[in-house]
Parts: sequence; C-alpha cells; structure tokens
Amino acid sequence: MKRLFIFPLLVLSLTLAAAPALAERPTENSLMTMLKASGSVETLQAMMSKLIARTQMQLQARLPNLPEKAAQIVNDEMHNGVQSMIRDLLTKQMAFFADHMTQKDVDDLIALYNSPAWKKQVEVSRLYVASEYGKVLRDDVPRMTKEIIARVLTRLKDEGYIKKKDEGI
Repeated sequence: MKRLFIFPLLVLSLTLAAAPALAERPTENSLMTMLKASGSVETLQAMMSKLIARTQMQLQARLPNLPEKAAQIVNDEMHNGVQSMIRDLLTKQMAFFADHMTQKDVDDLIALYNSPAWKKQVEVSRLYVASEYGKVLRDDVPRMTKEIIARVLTRLKDEGYIKKKDEGI
C-alpha cells in the first residue's frame, strides 16, 4: 500500500519543483515599464544630474580658465558617460529582476505603480531628491564618513592594532 503513494508523491514533487521554471519570464519591455512606473528611472536620472552638476562645479573650480569650447567637451562627455551608466545600471537591474520575477509579478507591480498612491510617493521622492540629494552629498556623507573613520580608529586603537601616532590615516 505504501508503494502506491510513492509514485504520485514523486510525480507531484517533480511537478512542483519545475513550476517556477515554467513560469513566464518577464519581457524587457515590461521590466522597463515597471521601472519607469515605479519612479526608479527618473530618480536615478535626477541623482545622476545632481552628480554631474557637482562634478562640473568641481572641475570649474580646478580649471577656472578653461575655454568655453573645452568646457562644452567636458559637459558633453559627462552627459554621455552618465547616460551610458544609467543604461548599464538599468540593464543589470532588469536582468536581475527577470531572474527572480515572473511576467505576472511584473504586471502586478505595474498595476500598483500606476495607482494614485504610488504616483504620489514618486512625486514626493522626486521632491526629496531635488531638495536633499546635494545636501546629503555635500554635508551628510562627509560627516558620516568622518564619524565612521573615527569609530574605526578608536576601536583599532582600543584593540591594540594601532598606536596614537598611527591615527593620521
């Protein structure tokens, strides 16, 4: 009698194990639609725009006498480089999602992302990036970095790995 149940259980186990592999893989188009609807694409572009602006200001400070044509070359190359980085990041993100999500998962998320509540969340996120991202890069990241380095150095000193004179790292 026990042998009678083993075969159906084996078939059921193999079927269930294969079920995720049989699920429909999301298309690149639907993944991009999902990322756009989620606000990820625009948020990434906004952050990169802030990064370009900051880098341009730093270059202008280092090279104040750069001719206008040379400055335009810098701006063009930076813009092209950032656009290439955005494409690469999105391609990697879509490939990762495609490996871990089905087309139904993506369709469900697109429906969620098209809801009024999500659109409001994206709008508020954009406002945050527009108003705070530069401040975070300029003030918060350097401050946090200094705090982390101070804690690391204190701990290394307390544990006997460095001496007081070695702290000037």
